Amino acid sequence: MAWGAPRGIDDIIARVRANDASLASLYLMRQRRFELADANALCAALVENTVLDDLNISSHAVSPEIAAAFASLLASTAALKSLDLGNASFGDQGLSALCPGIASSRSLLRLNLENKGLTASGCIHLAEALATNSSLQELILTRNNIGEQGLAALCPALGTLQILSLTECGLSGTDSGAILSTLLSTSSSLKVLRLEDNTALDANFMNALSPGLAVSSSLQELYLRGCPLQSEGIATLFFNLPSALSHLDISGTDLGTEGLISATVALAERSGGAQLNLRRLVACGCGGDDLSIGALIVALTTEQCCSSQGIYLDFSGNAAGLLTLTALAHCPQLRAVCLHDCKLGFEGGDALYYQILGLNVAVDDSDDEIQAGTFFDLQELDISANALESTQLVNILDALQTTSDTCCPTLRQLVIAANPGAMEKDVTDAIERLQAVRTGLDVVRRSADTGERDGHNNNNNNTS
Repeated sequence: MAWGAPRGIDDIIARVRANDASLASLYLMRQRRFELADANALCAALVENTVLDDLNISSHAVSPEIAAAFASLLASTAALKSLDLGNASFGDQGLSALCPGIASSRSLLRLNLENKGLTASGCIHLAEALATNSSLQELILTRNNIGEQGLAALCPALGTLQILSLTECGLSGTDSGAILSTLLSTSSSLKVLRLEDNTALDANFMNALSPGLAVSSSLQELYLRGCPLQSEGIATLFFNLPSALSHLDISGTDLGTEGLISATVALAERSGGAQLNLRRLVACGCGGDDLSIGALIVALTTEQCCSSQGIYLDFSGNAAGLLTLTALAHCPQLRAVCLHDCKLGFEGGDALYYQILGLNVAVDDSDDEIQAGTFFDLQELDISANALESTQLVNILDALQTTSDTCCPTLRQLVIAANPGAMEKDVTDAIERLQAVRTGLDVVRRSADTGERDGHNNNNNNTS
C-alpha cells in the first residue's frame, strides 16, 4: 500500500460476514477508504449479519448512490437499530436517497442526522418516509438549518417518536412554538425534546408552546440551554410545566436575577395545580445571585414541585452564598447539588461550615438569625472551583467528620477539585480523618476525576 493511501475495509467486511459476536457497534474512522464499492460490499455483508446493530459512518462523505445502497439494506435487515450516515456534505439529496429504506425499515430505532447539511426540503422527504415507519424511536436533527418550514413538514409524521433533538436547527418565534405545541398535545409517546442553542427562541416562542406543554402527558425531559427565554418566557415555562416532566435544563439563558425570581413567582402562582415530579434542574450560567437562587430552591423543593424520589440541582456558574446554602440545607428532597464555580469564596465557605455544624447565622444589623439545616438526604455535593483555601476546606472536612450522624448523614461523594487549597497536605490529612469516620465517602480533589466513573468497559464497541 502506498504511503498515505487510505486503508480499505476488507477486514471489517470479513468480520461482518463471519457474524463476529464482538462486533455489535462500529464507528468507521476517517482514515479508512469508503467508496461506492466498499459501501456495496459492506451492505451485502450486513444483510446476513445478526449482531451489528449500531453503525456510524459520519466521518465520510456519502454520495446519493451510497445512501441508496443503505436504503436497500434498511429494507432487508432486521438487525440494524442505530444509523449515522454521512458528514455535512450528505445534504437533502443523500437523505432523499436514504428515505425509501427508512420508510420500509422495521428494525431502525435511532437515526442520527446531526450536521448533515439538511434544509426544509430534506424534511419533506423524511416526513414522507416516517409516515410509514413504525419502528423509529429517536430522531436527531441537531445542527441542520431546517427552520420553521422543515419543522412544520416533520411534526405531523412524528406521532410515535420518543426522543426528538432539534438543537441548533434555526427555529424561531411564534410559529415554531405553535407547531411544537400541537406535537406535544397530540403525542402520547414523546419523552425527550431537545431545543438547545436555537438563539431566536424567546418569550413569544414559549407563549405559543405553552398550551401543548401544559397538557403533555408523556414529556419527561426538556432541554432549553442557550435559548433567550427572558423573564416573561421563563415565567410562562415554569407556570406550564407538565406533570410528567422530570428533567429541565435552562442553562446559559442569561435570565439574571429578574428571570429566576419570575420562575419562583410562577411556581407559587400554580399552587394547587397539577403535581410536578421534577428530579433534575440544570440552571448553569443563568446570571442568578444568592437571593434569586435561594428563593427558587425553596419554591422547587416543596412537595408539590419535586419528585418524592428526590431532586438533583445544578447551579454551576451562578453566584451562591448564605441564602442558597441555607435553602439547600433545609431541603428534605435534595439528593445531589452542584455549585461548581458559584463564587462561594471566603464568605460562602464559612456559610457552608456553619450549616454543617448546625450553627445559626446572625443577619446583619438585626436580631434575626438564619436557622441551620441538616442537608437531610444529600448524597452528592460539588463545591469545586469556588476559590476555597486550605483553611476553609479543612474546616468543612472536619465539620463533616464531627457531625457524621446529624448533618449530611447519607453523603457519599464530595467534590472539592479546582480550589486553591484542594491539594494541600493539611487537606489531605483532613480527608483521611473524615474517611476514617465516613468510610463510604469519596472525596474528589482533581478535576480529571469528576464525571461518570462507572467502571464499565463495553468490549462490543469497535472503532475501525
